[in-house]
Amino acid sequence: MGFSSFIPDVVHEKKAINRRRIEIEKFFMNDLYSD
Repeated sequence: MGFSSFIPDVVHEKKAINRRRIEIEKFFMNDLYSD
């Protein structure tokens, strides 16, 4: 278990967080403009 095996997990976690944030932003945009 070295540093090289730790970095991909961090990168994957950041990608997952960004994807979730984009989905949330899309949801709020749809909510705002659905009036």
